Amino acid sequence: RLSPSAVDGRVTPLLATEVDTTHPSDHAAVAAASGAILAFIYPAKAHVAEIAQKVKAHQTSRVRAGISARSDIEAGNRLGRAVAERLIERAKTDAASSAGVNWRGEIPVGKDKWVSAEHPPTTPLRPLWGHVEPWLMKSSDALRPEPPPDVDSPEFAKALDEVRQISRTRTPCLL
Repeated sequence: RLSPSAVDGRVTPLLATEVDTTHPSDHAAVAAASGAILAFIYPAKAHVAEIAQKVKAHQTSRVRAGISARSDIEAGNRLGRAVAERLIERAKTDAASSAGVNWRGEIPVGKDKWVSAEHPPTTPLRPLWGHVEPWLMKSSDALRPEPPPDVDSPEFAKALDEVRQISRTRTPCLL
């Protein structure tokens, strides 16, 4: 379907568009899918309401800008929600939601561990994350790095010196 400005010369789009077709609205589809997935990840009522408001504002902005017709937005919204439903169903089976729920392990303590006498152990965040089924690769081991060198080794000292040197020679952020 042609965009509103292509159908009616009196409509001047507020944004440049690369394509003069708008059905279904790809922007509405992305907003709807993103909103549904974010609401799944952050289910608190306040988050869900805010996310829904932002999705609606984004979709409405395309109509107000003269880029999409309301029916294009509605079609994109339906498409985006359908995609999100499939992704959410997949997410429910990947073990991410239970990656730390029933962990009964012991936290190792020592000078080469992430806790020490100075930093007592606390419950780790998602300690079983390695058991989550990856979406885009066959195994989570595919990108696993080699273990770091021993803290008393020359390799560790060299790497630590490099980090310290970089830290001493940083330039200020200009943002």
